[in-house]
Amino acid sequence: MRPAPGRSRVVVGRSLAVVLACLGLAQLSAALVVYRNASQSPLWPTTHGTIVESRVVGVIRGVRPRIRYAYTVDGRTLEGRNVSYGRVRGDRSNAHARGVVERYQVGDDVTVYFHPGHGRIAILEPGADGYPLLTSCFAAALWLGAATLVWLRPIARPHQRDHP
Repeated sequence: MRPAPGRSRVVVGRSLAVVLACLGLAQLSAALVVYRNASQSPLWPTTHGTIVESRVVGVIRGVRPRIRYAYTVDGRTLEGRNVSYGRVRGDRSNAHARGVVERYQVGDDVTVYFHPGHGRIAILEPGADGYPLLTSCFAAALWLGAATLVWLRPIARPHQRDHP
């Protein structure tokens, strides 16, 4: 027995809604992990590090600072690239990038904050400003909103002609 005409469109529409909802929930989950790490980072253990690279690099829409630092956790030498959680990655202005590069010169000694359970997760400027959570929640809301629209109104059926 074949499904009723239009039923396959409903199934496809609802399947798409489920996929969009999963993407939204994954985005929200990732945002919460980042925000939790950012807000707890001032309490993380610290170690001494050294800046090994500090320069401004071009990206698709502007520039960004590229900072690399070496640090040691439990006798292992590691390398970090994250300055902070927040606007550092989002601000692509030349003034911002140059300011970060001026603060962190090659050879400078720095204090590195590292995650107590995952030494490879490290930053130089602890704390959270809410920006990562705000943008990720907005993206998640868009995904979930799209899923809701697709769920409530499956792909439109083609116009049916009146038969005499």
